Amino acid sequence: FCLVHEADLAAHGVEGSGLTGIEHHVGQHTDPSRRDEYDNCFYSCRFCNGARARSPTVDPKGRRLLEPCRDAWASRFTLTGDDLQPVADDVDATYTHGTYDLDDPRKQTMRRNRRSAIADARSAREEVPAIIDRLLGAAQTEAPASRAALIDRAQFLRDLLKRAAAQLARLEAVPSDTAEDCRCREPDACRLPDFLASQVTP
Repeated sequence: FCLVHEADLAAHGVEGSGLTGIEHHVGQHTDPSRRDEYDNCFYSCRFCNGARARSPTVDPKGRRLLEPCRDAWASRFTLTGDDLQPVADDVDATYTHGTYDLDDPRKQTMRRNRRSAIADARSAREEVPAIIDRLLGAAQTEAPASRAALIDRAQFLRDLLKRAAAQLARLEAVPSDTAEDCRCREPDACRLPDFLASQVTP
C-alpha cells in the first residue's frame, strides 16, 4: 500500500516479526466468510494495517478503498520525493491515502532511506571497479611495502562491491526469484510505479 519494502521494515527478513500481516479488503468484522479468500487478502505492513483498523471498504461519501491487485498505484498516486500523494480529484485514492496513512513520517523515512541506499550501492557499482584497477596497476610499480597497502585497499573495495550487490538484491522492488505471471491476472495492475521501476536493477 505505502511502497515500503520488507527490507525497510527488517534487514534480515520480516517473517515472524509481526511487522507484516494480511490486510482484508472487506474486513473480517464486515464479512467473516471472506476471511480466507485470496482476492480479499493483501500483504501489508503493520503500519498500513493498523492505520486502517476498521475503516469501511466504502465510506459514507461513497469513496472506496483501492485494491492493489485491481487498481494500479502508478495511475492513482504520484510520488514526489518521498511524498506519495493521490492524483488530483481522485476521491478513491484520497480516501485510500488517508485511511492507510500513506504519508506517515515513518513510511516517508523508510522510502527515503531505501532510495538513498540504492543510489549509494549503484554509485559504488559504477565507480569502484575503475578505482580497483588503478590501485592494482599502481601496485605493480611500487615497492613491496606500498604494494601491500594498495592491494589491501583494492581488496577492501572488492568487499565493498560485494556488499553493494547484496544491498541491491535485498532492496530490489521485484525479487529476482519472482514468478513472471501475476496471479491477479490484471495486466495494468502489474506495472510498477516509476519510483519502484527505477529501483529494479538493470
